[in-house]
Amino acid sequence: MPAQEAEYSILLVLEDPTQASIYAQALQRQGYRVWTAYDGEEGLAKLRTLKPFLAVLDALLPKRDGFVICEHLKADPALAGIPIILLSPFDVEAVKPLRENGLGLADAFLSADLVLQKPVPVERLLEFVERIREGRPAVPPLTAEEPKQTVLLIDDDRLNIKLLEVTLTDAGFRVMTALTGKEGLRLFEQEQPDLVMLDILMSDLHGLSVLTSLKRRAPALPVIIMTAHGSEEMAVEAMKLGASDYLVKPLHYQRVAAVVREHIEKSRLRATEERLTHQLRESSLQLMRRVAELELARRKLEQAHAELEEAGRLKTEFISMVSHELRTPLTNIQGYVELLLDEADGPINDTQREYLEIVLDNCKRLIAIANDLLDISRIEAGNLRLNKTRLRLQELVDEAVRSLHPQFQAKNLQLTLDLAPQPLWIWADRERMIQVLNNLLSNACKYTPAGGSVTVRAFPDNGRALVEVSDTGIGIPEQDLERIFEKFYRAENSRQEATYGTGLGLPIAKSLVELHDGSISVTSKLGKGSTFTVQLPLLEG
Repeated sequence: MPAQEAEYSILLVLEDPTQASIYAQALQRQGYRVWTAYDGEEGLAKLRTLKPFLAVLDALLPKRDGFVICEHLKADPALAGIPIILLSPFDVEAVKPLRENGLGLADAFLSADLVLQKPVPVERLLEFVERIREGRPAVPPLTAEEPKQTVLLIDDDRLNIKLLEVTLTDAGFRVMTALTGKEGLRLFEQEQPDLVMLDILMSDLHGLSVLTSLKRRAPALPVIIMTAHGSEEMAVEAMKLGASDYLVKPLHYQRVAAVVREHIEKSRLRATEERLTHQLRESSLQLMRRVAELELARRKLEQAHAELEEAGRLKTEFISMVSHELRTPLTNIQGYVELLLDEADGPINDTQREYLEIVLDNCKRLIAIANDLLDISRIEAGNLRLNKTRLRLQELVDEAVRSLHPQFQAKNLQLTLDLAPQPLWIWADRERMIQVLNNLLSNACKYTPAGGSVTVRAFPDNGRALVEVSDTGIGIPEQDLERIFEKFYRAENSRQEATYGTGLGLPIAKSLVELHDGSISVTSKLGKGSTFTVQLPLLEG
């Protein structure tokens, strides 16, 4: 039944954000309010401030592990009531013997209300969360009384076996008895005891023979040999065959329970160690496989990167070659058209002049495109050479404005200059910096309707020389501002205007400014206009 109120809130403290997102979405669909944290310190802080209905923790976390958080919560009266589901990479059963052996780490680990071994499917987690919410036990408590440890006694001495049975039963063990070796082997197969106490001399089978059969069936089984005085040599032989210990009759019965418990615990600890070692080995193998996969992926990425770099180099070379090949004939065409327009070879009529001017305009346009392509290819290849000298920024602005003044007049645009009276000295390439200014002024003219205005400012600011080109044009949509300096990108409204362009002018301007250790930025309001700002290092004096 889905949770109905936000009071059923759950904090997920998981190292893997992807897994946290999967669990969170599933829990939210069930009506739970979900918070997340990705390391132990953040998780503990959120537990203290949010006090959720339930916490789901990774056992191993950055900064502070989940089982440590369990200790903090259970020790804090204000937080002790929060149920905890601990997600562990280890087998829970493998951890219990550690607690029984007095290891505090295991106590902390098992202080959670529920420990689940990873990976935990979403459906299983939801089931346990619902059980906890409804007040039903998710699983039997970890602190519940566990089954008694079983001891099998094999001895044809009835008095000895009875005394051992009473002693071990009083000590809390479950005891089974066999008066013959054959019966003992049958009981072993049937009951699978935790430990066997075996007399070395019996009437039907020799103790060493029984021991050999037991160790063949269960190599890890602890077996304690019982031997009479004078037969210690047989006990030594039994130890060689795999017995855990031997006791000499008559037995000190008050010590037997402690010896039995010690060997059972040693056996369980060895089993735990082997299980954890196996898990560690499997984890190591998985990690090695993952490392190998990542290495293979890295090599593939390196190869793909090299191929992309080679493709980029070939593209740049191709663009450069095409630009050169286009520019030469276009320049020749431009020259001949200008000669015809100057009537160097005789007069032309108005229709011819109109046609030639169209040819000239398109020729200039194609040359500009070829120049842009050539510039971008040089910039990408790192082959653009700058001839930097000490320049006064105001002079560059004046020169750029003069070159474009006819275009502003043709559209009846009001052009305003606001230049600082003191010289603004910069270290720059004259032609390239004028190219940047021409691009900004040309765009302002191009996208400002007739009768509008353009303002150019140059001023110092905190050790930088700034140039601002502001217009009252169509503006740039907000979604296009982040991409306006990308190659070949044109804003949506600029594509709708009756203007041409390659989408390279602003990327080239940005690259040129950055090659001068400067920056370029833009602010704009749709329908109100735009302001482009260039910042350059300001030289002293």
